[in-house]
Amino acid sequence: MRHPRLVQMGLALAAAATAACSVSSSSFTPQDEAAIRAINDSASAYIRAGAWEKWAALYADDAVLQPPNARPVVGRAAIEHFGRSMPPSESAEMFGVRSKAREILLT
Repeated sequence: MRHPRLVQMGLALAAAATAACSVSSSSFTPQDEAAIRAINDSASAYIRAGAWEKWAALYADDAVLQPPNARPVVGRAAIEHFGRSMPPSESAEMFGVRSKAREILLT
């Protein structure tokens, strides 16, 4: 290895960045879980009803939606347009939200 000191500094920086992003297990509360479940229940209901304006209103003005195998959809108006382009759906499922504290299954 030609630059072991540089590699060590890079590893130290990566470790520091990872530690700064970690979540304390006490910071994710049952109230947080209930709030996430309520929002996802609303989203599922809006999708089933084709209520795309209400569904899009769950997103921030500058939100980014990342559909699978597609380009990101940026902004609430674009997210609503994306929803309106979807075929009618009789069911909708939200998938898990992960936290370092624990995983919530939202099915």
